[in-house]
Amino acid sequence: MVQKDTVQPLPIVLPAFCRVPDRIDFYAVTGDVSMRGVRLRSASLPRQGEVVECRIRGIDPFEGRVVQVTPTDFTVKVGGASSGVIARQLFEAGRSQPEPEPPVRVHPRFVPRRTDVEVARSDGQSFAARILNLSASGVAVAAARYVEPDSIVTIGATLARVVRLFEGGFGAAFLQPFDHGSIGPDFVL
Repeated sequence: MVQKDTVQPLPIVLPAFCRVPDRIDFYAVTGDVSMRGVRLRSASLPRQGEVVECRIRGIDPFEGRVVQVTPTDFTVKVGGASSGVIARQLFEAGRSQPEPEPPVRVHPRFVPRRTDVEVARSDGQSFAARILNLSASGVAVAAARYVEPDSIVTIGATLARVVRLFEGGFGAAFLQPFDHGSIGPDFVL
């Protein structure tokens, strides 16, 4: 019989400084803590199996092994004799944080009729992509090519900044948002 982790992850949002010895130093933000470990979000990602040293405000410094990596986050299993102390500190910090408010969309998303679009990177390279959804302030794009986080791209004829990466694409915020009343299903970037 396989026993599943029945304890829900506890959301916790704290800034962290992480380090993979002899390779990379980077900033991250905690996402949650669970029996699996501490999940952190970062634009720089360690490799699965690497040892990571982390410093989180209000928590004793700790070291752990990366047990999971996704395109936007990674999970560290804290090791050593202090793992119980670290877990207790993280759970106390998580419980003391207010419940997150549900996100409110200023500009509702929709899927335009025409989803095929050309994306041009600042280095001049361009590639075909597909719009997943669109709003007056940004767009989610499915693309097989990599774009750098925080880079400026041209989507169709519209300049945008890459604000997040996800598996198979990216999200971008328009440098000049559109008037909400001027866009709809027939809108073309």
